[in-house]
Amino acid sequence: MDMSQSLPVNQKVIGRYTILRELRRDRHSVSYAAVDPVMNRELVVKAVQIVPAGPPMRAEARRHIEQAFVRQAQAAGRLHHPNILTVFDAGLGHEFGYLVIERVAGRSLQDLLSGGIKFKDLQCAGIGARVADALEYAHGQGVSHGQLGPQHVYIQADGSPKVSGFGGWIDAGTEGDEALTRTEQFLPYFQNEVTEETRRRDMRSVASLLCTMIQARPHAVTVSNHPGAAAGSVERPSTIPAFAALLSDALDPKSPSAPRRRANCVMR
Repeated sequence: MDMSQSLPVNQKVIGRYTILRELRRDRHSVSYAAVDPVMNRELVVKAVQIVPAGPPMRAEARRHIEQAFVRQAQAAGRLHHPNILTVFDAGLGHEFGYLVIERVAGRSLQDLLSGGIKFKDLQCAGIGARVADALEYAHGQGVSHGQLGPQHVYIQADGSPKVSGFGGWIDAGTEGDEALTRTEQFLPYFQNEVTEETRRRDMRSVASLLCTMIQARPHAVTVSNHPGAAAGSVERPSTIPAFAALLSDALDPKSPSAPRRRANCVMR
């Protein structure tokens, strides 16, 4: 099913939200700039196809998917943190679900890095610390991320990050179908539960995020090879000691927080 069939281009209202303009249209999702007429607040309404294309689903299977979609939205809606994208509302249409999301003035870390933006040590440390704090808060609320990457971190005008992607489909409305990766597979089985494995996976993702930012800089951090050096130790005179220790831990394959693919985090 093409989203254009279930969401006309000239859509004017979704739920109680007045549509201002279309931000992005993909095969499975459409994002709109919208206004909440009650709160007089601009936000993003993202409509997503939750009923798979193909023959009509049995009522029970459809209900299962719709309930899982609502659970995702409810889980993300519990998260109230300055560095997590806020989910205000959600609902179900005839062939789609919709999410009402905070509008972020910023660009994704992935776009910034692809565009050649370089971050200094303190900027990398600040972004990494705030993202880690956001994840720790989410874990305390019983919600894990599970797929954190540079595309899920938005850098605002003041340099602070906003983490999106909790609940699979929940982003800033600019990611399109990329945000749906693997969602169809895990949606029916979504659990509002944090295990030790999901916690470690999220923390490894933060380490990988730091490595990605460092690799993008000129004269990136290297791992020491001289005799007596600790495994994964960082040699960069301009790197502040505390940050160097954090990076060494992230690059150490024996560390519980180390990324799974260490080779991708080392730039010689």
